[in-house]
Amino acid sequence: MTDYLYQSGDDFFAQVPDGGEEVATEELLGLGASKVTPGYRGVYFSADRDALYRIVYCALTISRVLCPLSPTQINPVTGSWEKR
Repeated sequence: MTDYLYQSGDDFFAQVPDGGEEVATEELLGLGASKVTPGYRGVYFSADRDALYRIVYCALTISRVLCPLSPTQINPVTGSWEKR
């Protein structure tokens, strides 16, 4: 069985409409998220299981929450994804 990062960690990415990063950041903090960092059309955050459920069911500015499957990065030369 494959172990994914979201099964052992608490880091997530919330997608938001363009320009909604600041509002979503405040909303996530109010719903119990920590380590909240705005990004491009989304917000990176950490949350325990209880806070994550609260965010998924109560957040109004977030379109979806994404969970990381494996550590990757973009190769600056080729522009392709590479596993870390």
